[in-house]
Amino acid sequence: MKLLLNRKIYVFLLSTVILTVWLSKAYGSPTVPAGYASVAKSDIIKQTTVAGVVLPNRKTLIIPPYVGYVRKIYVKMGQVVKQNDPVVSLVQNLRDMHDESFPLRAPFGGTVVQISKSEGEYVDTTKQSALIRIDDLSQLFVLSEVPESEVTKLQVGMEVGIKVNGIPDKSYKGKLVDIAQAPQEKEGGGGRPGERVEFQIRSEILDKDDKIRSGMSTLVDIVTSKKLDVLSLPLESVEKKGNEYFVTLDSGKRKQIKIGIQNDEKFEVVEGLSENERVKLVDFYNLNTKM
Repeated sequence: MKLLLNRKIYVFLLSTVILTVWLSKAYGSPTVPAGYASVAKSDIIKQTTVAGVVLPNRKTLIIPPYVGYVRKIYVKMGQVVKQNDPVVSLVQNLRDMHDESFPLRAPFGGTVVQISKSEGEYVDTTKQSALIRIDDLSQLFVLSEVPESEVTKLQVGMEVGIKVNGIPDKSYKGKLVDIAQAPQEKEGGGGRPGERVEFQIRSEILDKDDKIRSGMSTLVDIVTSKKLDVLSLPLESVEKKGNEYFVTLDSGKRKQIKIGIQNDEKFEVVEGLSENERVKLVDFYNLNTKM
C-alpha cells in the first residue's frame, strides 16, 4: 500500500514538472511576470526594406531590320541558345515565303523568354514589332529604389535578404552590388521642393534557382548593421529622455544605461545592466500624461 502511494506521488510530481515545462515553452518563462522584462542575449539585426524587380544579367530584343513578314522562327520558348544561333528569318513580301533568307542571330548566349510574333505575321522596324527576347540568366539581379534618407546607410557588399512575391515559401540570399551616385530624374526635368527623391540600387541573387523569372516583384531586406549574441532589452522597457536612456529596476530604482544599436523590437545594452536582470516595462501612458 505504501509503495503504491509513493508511486502515485512520483507520477503526480513528474506530471507537474512536465506541465510546467510545457507551459513555460508555450507562454514564456514564468520567472518574468507581466509588466517586466529580463536582460537576455540575442541577435539584433537592423535592416532597410525596399521593393524591387528581378532583372537578368543582360537582355536583348530581336527587332526587324526592315519591313516585311516573319518567314521562320527557329527557336521555342524557354530554349537555351548560343551566340550566333539563328533565331528568326524575314522576307519582304509573302510571295518570298518559300525562298531562303539570311536569319537574324542571337547576339549572345541566353534563354528565349518571349516570342511575340508568329510565322507569316507582318512586322515593321519599331519596338512594338520586336520578335524575340533573349535573356542572359547566368546572373540575376534585383533593381530597387531607396529614399534619400536611407541611401546614406548603404554600402556595396552589404548582406541582402530577398523575398520573391511569386515564391512565398522561400527566401534568397544576396549582396548589394551597385548604388547610384545621383537620384532618378523625374519626368519633365528637375524635382520640385518636397518631392520624393530616390536612388537606384542593384542587388545580386547569390542562390538563384529555376523558379525565379525576369520581371518578378520582390521585397529586399538590406542588413545595415548586425550584432550577434549581445545583451538586449525590448523597446518598451527603456525610457528615452533627450539623448539619455533609463530603465526602472525591479526594486523601483531608476537607472541610466548605455545602448548600442536598435531595431524595431529591441535595444542592445552596452553598459549598466547584466544578463538576467529584471526591469519594469515603461508606463508610456502615464509618462506622457506627466509630460
